[in-house]
Amino acid sequence: MSSPAWLDLQRALADTGVFILWYRGEPNAKLFFRNPNVQIYYSRVTRKELLRSPISDAERKRITMMLGSLRQINPDAAVTDAYRDLLSRYPDLRHHLADALIAATAWAKSLPLVTTNVRHFRSITEIELIRSNATEIVSANHRPQPTCESDNPSRPILATRQISRDASRRPGRGSARIPLARGQTLRA
Repeated sequence: MSSPAWLDLQRALADTGVFILWYRGEPNAKLFFRNPNVQIYYSRVTRKELLRSPISDAERKRITMMLGSLRQINPDAAVTDAYRDLLSRYPDLRHHLADALIAATAWAKSLPLVTTNVRHFRSITEIELIRSNATEIVSANHRPQPTCESDNPSRPILATRQISRDASRRPGRGSARIPLARGQTLRA
């Protein structure tokens, strides 16, 4: 079996779900984050999502140490311009503001986005989307048509079988609300 396609990247923006796979000990995620040949970036919003309450001090320390070994991208003028443009081009993103900021970061910095959450990003043609989850990833060159979720065949999306959303949750971890701006919340 060949290695996951995300190990062949030179640079990537990792979404929150990829960090969650790492935290749960998923082997491909561990390989991805340990690969010295890839520069891994994350958005400031990803940091906020990972360190939100309720987490233990030990979890916070482990996540903080992991994030400290990677490159954080803070919203700058290019990211905020891309964010504004994406929200005007894709009105549905207004329901997923954190994902819109992550997509804007990937677009503004010309980074492929490695994510477990293709659903919120697949309509955004401005970014290269790489799907990851707890199963083997299939490269774009050998993408099986029945599992591909791209509406645009020219846009590279790496597809794989999806795990059940309920099966991927740890016991006792329901969805949490993350405060955003002025009364808006994001379900995580």
